[in-house]
Amino acid sequence: MSPRPERSPAVVFFGWLLMGIGGLIAVTAGACSLYFLAGMLGAGDGLDGLVSGLGLILIFGGVPIAVGLALIFAGRVISRPRVTRRD
Repeated sequence: MSPRPERSPAVVFFGWLLMGIGGLIAVTAGACSLYFLAGMLGAGDGLDGLVSGLGLILIFGGVPIAVGLALIFAGRVISRPRVTRRD
């Protein structure tokens, strides 16, 4: 059997660090977006206020959430051991 491919501990640490930072960004931006959405629902402005509020949430909250999720994905790719095929 061939030995299991390993990554450098520094690379694995960097991958986990990226996942942690991305998770913190995504969770805090998501919590802030939910808080803002609850405020928009409680204001009683009707459907027009809700639609404009959702637009603001997608613009100002969606970008950090997307960046956080991208960092999580990049960290997973970096920290995963590389598999090589031997023919």
